[in-house]
Amino acid sequence: MITIGYDALRRPEVDASQIRLGETGLEELIQWLRESGQPQSLETLTYQYIAILREKVLEEKER
Repeated sequence: MITIGYDALRRPEVDASQIRLGETGLEELIQWLRESGQPQSLETLTYQYIAILREKVLEEKER
């Protein structure tokens, strides 16, 4: 999990002690793209990747 704090939206901060590396979801995104059978726009890829990451976060919270 990455904790990001905003000091009145002036200075974004990342607390490195809260960063945990895990699955990135890229394998799932590549699989989805291959299954789609056609090129996708960057916008579509971004939305799909966010959906994959959201699912991973929810799975992590359930543990």
